[in-house]
Order: sequence, then structure tokens, then C-alpha cells
Amino acid sequence: MTDVLQHDLEERMHQELLHLTAEDRFALVRLSERLVEAYRPNRIYLFGSKAHSNYGPDSDFDLMVVVPQRPNSVIGWCSKPTVYSGTSGPLLTSW
Repeated sequence: MTDVLQHDLEERMHQELLHLTAEDRFALVRLSERLVEAYRPNRIYLFGSKAHSNYGPDSDFDLMVVVPQRPNSVIGWCSKPTVYSGTSGPLLTSW
């Protein structure tokens, strides 16, 4: 991930995910970086309680990663798309 893209992502999270702690935003940026490096996804969506500010101390990040093609290295890959309602919108949309 380029420095410019990383900065844009951090700024967008700071503006749109105000309910997350700085630690959560930092972790989400790092997770996104690793997903980008591994899969080069078209989009990464955050959904669930962390996306909608109704999370608790044991909540985790619910992410949907949209990849351009099915990677060979993923075990148990879902061949049918699953539609999630209530997503917050894409975190990352282009590279």
C-alpha cells in the first residue's frame, strides 16, 4: 500500500468511524494493509457492530474482502456470493 493511499485510508477512518478508538482504527488500517498485500482486493467492507458503533469489549472486526478472482490458496472458499446487509460501505475501493 502506498503512503498516500495509507494516509487517505487513515484520514477516511478518522472522519467516518469516529466511534472507534484510535487503537481500533490503527488495527483496522494494519489489517487492511495486510489484506491488500495478500489478496489485492477490489474492496474491503467493514460491517457489523464495529461499523455501526454498537459494539462491546469483546467485539471483533467483521470484514468482507472482495477479490478480483478466486485465490488458490484459500481453503474453504465460498463459491456462492453472500450478500451482507447493513455494511458501512467500502473501506478501500481502488489501488
